[in-house]
Amino acid sequence: MSKSPLAQACYDLALARVRALLAKGHPPDGSKEERFRGQAHGCIDGAPYYTPLGEAARSTVGPVADQLAVIKALLAAGAPVDERDYCSDTPLLLAAGSGRPEVVAALHAAGADLAAVGGHGNAVARLLRLNTPDEPGDPKVQALRLLLRLGVDPKGGFTGEHGLLDFVEDPCEDLAGRSREDKLRARALLELMEVLGEAAPGWAELQAWLERARAANLRGDAAARKLVERLEKLRDQVGGTSFEKAFRKQVGGTALGRYDELRALTRVVLCAPSVVAHESWPSLVRQVLELTVSYGDLTEEAYGERLDVADIEDDEGGVLDMIADERLSTVEHCLRACACPAALERPDLAALVEEIARTKRARLGQLSFGDEEARALIEALDRVGHADRLPIQMRLREAFPFAG
Repeated sequence: MSKSPLAQACYDLALARVRALLAKGHPPDGSKEERFRGQAHGCIDGAPYYTPLGEAARSTVGPVADQLAVIKALLAAGAPVDERDYCSDTPLLLAAGSGRPEVVAALHAAGADLAAVGGHGNAVARLLRLNTPDEPGDPKVQALRLLLRLGVDPKGGFTGEHGLLDFVEDPCEDLAGRSREDKLRARALLELMEVLGEAAPGWAELQAWLERARAANLRGDAAARKLVERLEKLRDQVGGTSFEKAFRKQVGGTALGRYDELRALTRVVLCAPSVVAHESWPSLVRQVLELTVSYGDLTEEAYGERLDVADIEDDEGGVLDMIADERLSTVEHCLRACACPAALERPDLAALVEEIARTKRARLGQLSFGDEEARALIEALDRVGHADRLPIQMRLREAFPFAG
């Protein structure tokens, strides 16, 4: 269905055209034509079929910078930040579906209603139900983290007979299958659902969904399956004298940059309740922490001159990019282990987090590694009302300035 000139210009992210149409008197909250069309299709309260701000928010046809400029122009012209379209979706809901975190943040800053529920649920549901990314690492992951951090209901805002999981596709067949394209898309969905699982550890149905999907993912990846089998055997040695020795051997055999192996090591071993309760658990976490590289050491090796992390502009050879691309920081894995429920009950947690924060400052300074995991740990400490949460959170905020 065709859009009004302003709605189309907004979707095209054509800032000059948007400004010209607004200057000619086109209403920023939708034309009469759009409202008549909306009325004909049963839109509530005379809502337009398409809204200019909604079209700008959901578009992905151009750079984010152009999109933010169009949104700014519409808001300045008086576009209602929560105006609903023919599906009862607000601009924030449409932005969530498109998955650009910068747009979600801009609308939130403009006062958008985070609790809004539309035709596809709330913003979390809209993001998960529509337009699954083609492969892992999509910006939707950061958009989902942002929504959850802002307090959007992880269960999708559903209150009736059906819940969010009824509308999320089952990826198990594709995860275990042979089609590379289908497998990548299914893994992208699993990546999003893992983020949701971290935010809702007590949601039993979701955790069961994740366990089934993880198992299917392993069936489709022989190398990963063998790895987790080794890790499970390692975990089962928790009561034996050889446990810490076997763990050290496994960590030592995990090459830097093998991110998936380290992540599996964290999830299967370091976060297992029986292992967390073991007296050697802090030592195990430290062994993973020791794998984190030093920015200064790497720059000295690369340039013959040791750079401080404050001298990023002198990093002409891209050492910082290499650390990020090759995932040479293990701080994230250690923080994730500290945030698991069993770890939050340990009396020595504060001392361990202090060591992680100190190591991060010494080796990576104020560089943005581990910020998301630090933020998750800060929130977990608040959630359980941890007795040492204030000093732990202070140390985390010092070492991870972008953790909030």
